[in-house]
Amino acid sequence: MKSRNASLNIIKQNSKILTFHELFVNINYVKDFLDSIAYAFLKSVQFICRLIPLPFRPYIGKFLGVLTYSLSIHRKALARANLAVILGEDKRCLALEVFKSLGMSLVEFITLPFLSPNDLKEFCILQGKENLTNALSTGKGAILLTAHLGNWELIGARLALEGFNIISPARPQDKFEEKVNQIRNSKGYKTVSVDDGIIPLISYLKKGAIVGVLSDQNILVGGVKVPFFGIPVSTPPGAAILALRSGAPVLPAFDVRIGKRHLVYIGEPIPLIKNGNFRENVLKNTAKFNEIIEEWIRKYPEQWLWVHHRWRRI
Repeated sequence: MKSRNASLNIIKQNSKILTFHELFVNINYVKDFLDSIAYAFLKSVQFICRLIPLPFRPYIGKFLGVLTYSLSIHRKALARANLAVILGEDKRCLALEVFKSLGMSLVEFITLPFLSPNDLKEFCILQGKENLTNALSTGKGAILLTAHLGNWELIGARLALEGFNIISPARPQDKFEEKVNQIRNSKGYKTVSVDDGIIPLISYLKKGAIVGVLSDQNILVGGVKVPFFGIPVSTPPGAAILALRSGAPVLPAFDVRIGKRHLVYIGEPIPLIKNGNFRENVLKNTAKFNEIIEEWIRKYPEQWLWVHHRWRRI
């Protein structure tokens, strides 16, 4: 009990640190400076990885993960605390594997432009394509419910390779995010700013596009409080709102690393709850989506983003 309370204290302490940081980086000159550093780092790692043969790139990713684990005191403490509180004290040790997974995902993502279509097909196996094809036959587009699991960026790249029209909401572009979106666009999937709201996404769905929605992070504004691993927490309601407004089917879509390859899984459409007023339906469906995401995280806990402050105010 004492250990769990200590972990909860770490989560709360890091909440204060991260909240202060978020306020601090909003000062333009500080934010520009940090973005420039992140951009330079991304370009440097991309250049180095391009020179290294494909079979050896995962080792670079693991090294970056171990290095970050060693240097990032607050993120390491937060990951270990999250794991302990949510999965149990014996799962703290997974924190290092979480950082290794993130390091490998970074290397995989920034080297996507250098992968041929055949290399990507070989590296990333697609399962459930027929579920997506059938869902699109309704003529209302499709919504992919996904999470920061495995290498989530591979979902859009792999589906675009099959000829699907993929739209991904993204943060407003700074220098770093512009580079990230360039990589995404190089593999055929498009991005729209989250600041543009829901209207453009509904428009894309009406045209038969597929909208991917990451639904596993804490948001400070606009979230709905529903259980996640049994703890009520602010959750993005975008997938539920989009589905209820547009009538588009929602399909679970997850990527996981299995050995030296990835599996992109597309499940069958999730039956929506439509038996209350609109707000109640948003809450109930968002809670249902959380349960699906939980199930996948429990299967592959070392591949989820435990370094994020998901339980910011518990």
